[in-house]
Amino acid sequence: MKKTYSALSLSLFLILLTAPVQAAPAETSPKTSPARSEQMTATLYTSVNTQTLEALMQSEGYSVTVDKDGDLIWKIDGLTAALMIDKGGDALLFQISFSDSKANLQHINAWNQSKRYSRSYLADDDRIVLELDLSLDGGVGKGRIIDYLKTCRLSLSSWVQEVALAE
Repeated sequence: MKKTYSALSLSLFLILLTAPVQAAPAETSPKTSPARSEQMTATLYTSVNTQTLEALMQSEGYSVTVDKDGDLIWKIDGLTAALMIDKGGDALLFQISFSDSKANLQHINAWNQSKRYSRSYLADDDRIVLELDLSLDGGVGKGRIIDYLKTCRLSLSSWVQEVALAE
């Protein structure tokens, strides 16, 4: 009888050991902080138009106008950059270029190897170019767009020093 009990106990132990474990069901209404609730109800932009982006930039204190093509012309520290919205309105492209720089491919490659959110290249007409993209696919909040604008401004400042003015 003792062997039967031991074999039965061992079998039961092995069955329990290999049985799938299930987590307790989650609460149906999770508790969130007020800040998290605001984030969850914030407007998500899946596309923008020129007027919306211009108003957002001006509300952040940026000097911006609209050209005849509908591109935003952004004055940053005495420089002029373009902020373009693609035809579907679901992507932004920041772009600035210089034709009178002494930068070479080594400077441009060093920039591209050390930076994550921008790219620089030498255009066919020998202009050096800086670009940054923002995709609105899936929706982004106002804060993400503002952060993108800050990233553009900071990247431009660094790029001018590290690439455009490099000799």
